[in-house]
Amino acid sequence: MKSGKRYLSFFFLFLLLFPLAEVGIHDFQHRDDKHCSSTQKHFHKQEHNCSLCDYTFSSSGAFAEYRSDIVLISLPVYYSSITPTGILSPVDYLFSPRAPPLKS
Repeated sequence: MKSGKRYLSFFFLFLLLFPLAEVGIHDFQHRDDKHCSSTQKHFHKQEHNCSLCDYTFSSSGAFAEYRSDIVLISLPVYYSSITPTGILSPVDYLFSPRAPPLKS
């Protein structure tokens, strides 16, 4: 049982660290690429050709329309302002009005 948990923890660690490692490997593959550092506007040939870097997300179709209705429910609340009186009212025995003594 413990070795199964160990392998499962390694699997989840791999899933967590895979994107970070993949980006590092991809950047390492492009280490020798030449990039223009000029700040002026100009045109030149394409410097970088990578299907992964140039990938753009495209929608396969229109988004499905989602309709959400908000339903508000209101229930009547009855409140009584009558306070109980007597020797043992509920307020007397629910809690103590003072803090416990401090020990020094």
